[in-house]
Amino acid sequence: MDRILNMFSNRSVRRFTAASLLCILLCTLGGWALAEKQARQNVRLLQTQQLQIAGKLESSMPEAREQIRSAMLEERTAEDLARGEALLGAYGLRITDTSPKTNQTYQIIRKQLLTDLLLYGMTAPLLLFLLAMFAQSRILLGVQALTAACRGISAGKAPLMSKRIPDGDLLVCGLELQRLYDACMHFKQIMQREKEQLRQRMQDISHQMKTPLSVIKLNLELLLEHPDMPLHKKTGFVQTNLKELSHMEWLISNQLKLARLEAGVVEYNLRLLPVGDTCRSVWMRFRQTAVQQDTEFFCNVPKEILLWHDPAWLSEALTNLVKNALEHTKGGRVEITGEETPMTVQLTIRDNGSGISPAERAALFERFNRHSSALSEASTGIGLSIAKRITEDQGGELILEPNSDRGCCFHLCFLKKQKP
Repeated sequence: MDRILNMFSNRSVRRFTAASLLCILLCTLGGWALAEKQARQNVRLLQTQQLQIAGKLESSMPEAREQIRSAMLEERTAEDLARGEALLGAYGLRITDTSPKTNQTYQIIRKQLLTDLLLYGMTAPLLLFLLAMFAQSRILLGVQALTAACRGISAGKAPLMSKRIPDGDLLVCGLELQRLYDACMHFKQIMQREKEQLRQRMQDISHQMKTPLSVIKLNLELLLEHPDMPLHKKTGFVQTNLKELSHMEWLISNQLKLARLEAGVVEYNLRLLPVGDTCRSVWMRFRQTAVQQDTEFFCNVPKEILLWHDPAWLSEALTNLVKNALEHTKGGRVEITGEETPMTVQLTIRDNGSGISPAERAALFERFNRHSSALSEASTGIGLSIAKRITEDQGGELILEPNSDRGCCFHLCFLKKQKP
């Protein structure tokens, strides 16, 4: 029963069923009209024959005119039938004789009936045949249109939903094909974008590795060519190589972190903790670095501010922002602050260093972007990309304050929320 109901949910099936029922109704009405017509013709034929018999009797026996009228109009009985059969039987005429050669009435009725039945018998099947062909042609045209759409998808072309596709399941199939094509094109664009990102990433890594590797190679060649070089010069070359190796290690480590973040394989352990403790751990990590470069470094985040976050990864984001600030604020001031509103928690890293020009702000968070005011050749900009991704993955937003007079001001804004 459910299968039948499901079949009738198709509009084309409903239309064909309604048309078939209408055709059956028309055929039934036509049959009734034909039977009515034939009955009237038979009655008219019998009446004509009776009138002819009465006329012949009246012309041959004028004196029996009243008896003829009574015989034609009064009710006739079985005895009258028996006397009539006996009378005509004596001359070889019997009521059961239906031979076309001897029974004129039979010939007339048979001819009329065969004519009507032949006309009606051809019309009704022809109507059903035309109806079935029309329904089949609509389905066939719809299937052909869907086949053409499939060929278009195979060729990478957008399927055009032809007007030949009838509504119903075929139209739903066509719309699903359109959705399938859109999904394929979407995934194709994603793959092309990822391919381009991979190509760009490999190019960036190659570019970033080229300089330290060249320096290390040159220093090693100098050490090999001058074995009698003074010890303090050898020590300087070795320290330079160690510095470049440290930079390469940092670069590879951050590239792996960014790749994990972009692939979405990082699992965050979100906990409701005082965010001030996370900020102070970053402050303690860079406190000695700030002293060495004569930079004032402060952390003013209230202990009572609670935030759902992963301390390790949020610390990684803050580390990259603080590192970037210290690199551009030697001899200046760097500060980590925090504030809480009924809706949000906001952390701010502010410095009064060299700042960023408006032209460079658009590409600030792109990997390997290093703005022109960088004080260190080790500054690559990949740290800002990592910080932005970590912040967004934990439900926040990393914003660069647009109109700071001097230096940079980054805001990490988080909406307060229940346990994820």
